[in-house]
Amino acid sequence: SVALLNEKNDGFVLTSHFGRDMQRLYAKTVKGGKSEHSLSAEELKAIELAVKGRTNDQSETAEKRK
Repeated sequence: SVALLNEKNDGFVLTSHFGRDMQRLYAKTVKGGKSEHSLSAEELKAIELAVKGRTNDQSETAEKRK
């Protein structure tokens, strides 16, 4: 799973499942870091990392400005 979010934590999470007889790709909307859809543990982790990564990036940028 991978989450693609903007500065408002809006975007989507993509998940792919591959098996011998099938391939599935799911895209679920995210608003404010949350989704109206049921999410797997992997999707929740992808959103968490995307939000956390943005927070860390903003902190590092603020530190560099000082």
